Amino acid sequence: MRSDSSLSFDSPPPPELLQQRAGEQVFVTDWSQGDDGFTFAARLPLEHPRYSDTCNGFHDIVVIAEAITQVGMAASVNLLGVPPEWEFFVQSIGASLDPLENNLREAGSCRLTLSTREGTAGVKFRPDGSASGAFLKTLNALEGKPSGSSEVKAFWMPPNRYRDFRRRARNRRPASEVAPASAEPETMIGRENPASSVLSALESDGERRHTCQLVVDTSDPTFNDPPVDHVHGLLLCEAARQAATAAICRERGLSPGEVVISSEQMKFIAFAELDRLTRCEIDVERDSGTVRIEFTQSGRCVCRAAVEAAVL
Repeated sequence: MRSDSSLSFDSPPPPELLQQRAGEQVFVTDWSQGDDGFTFAARLPLEHPRYSDTCNGFHDIVVIAEAITQVGMAASVNLLGVPPEWEFFVQSIGASLDPLENNLREAGSCRLTLSTREGTAGVKFRPDGSASGAFLKTLNALEGKPSGSSEVKAFWMPPNRYRDFRRRARNRRPASEVAPASAEPETMIGRENPASSVLSALESDGERRHTCQLVVDTSDPTFNDPPVDHVHGLLLCEAARQAATAAICRERGLSPGEVVISSEQMKFIAFAELDRLTRCEIDVERDSGTVRIEFTQSGRCVCRAAVEAAVL
């Protein structure tokens, strides 16, 4: 075991160990165990085509969510012996940037540590003693300065069991609206590149309430490489970030560059199917920066999000 001071930020594992294909999608680089818990190292991207494409100068909340997801997978494989080819599923995920000023995205500000402490990590076991799931909560530091927290809860299963599980789940689902071939994209998403939009244009649906549709591009390398047979949870994290940004901008008459998503909590309830229409229902709380979002298919909630926005 290495000490925290000797953690490497320049030696990421092979992408396939974290079920990735491209090295640019791997952020976790190392880990160590101390007397009071584990510390993981990650390197945040400064030139990623999506995560570095923001309208403000702060690190993207979605890349923090992806980093804790990779930490959870790396811990499961290296510490619990879960085969890396098994299917991993996130049940909930959360991340925060706190204090915000310690999360500036600039040269020399990319080394992130995520540290567990006693009681902030746990494992669920099957009757045969094998691990079936786990949770992690971490305190984070960027270049040694407190930068927020993150958490993930996940489970896993062998590929053959997953195929049976998915087949039964799809057979139980009612018929649903087919996703439209195209939709006018939302533009106030907090990213410079309009092609990064994953939402149709928001429509008002009452006081402080908006609706839109999820736009899924299965060729997008960030959310679909390697491909999965459902809407990727990371895409829903991005959609929640964009939806909250657009809704806050509309409610307060702000530009996307004035809004930073400082916290995101996601709970995944059911698989969102790729070929079905996913609706996004957005509620902005009065006199606060909190936005609550539900993603639904055929009237059934598949994911809930609570997002906090800071105004610059």
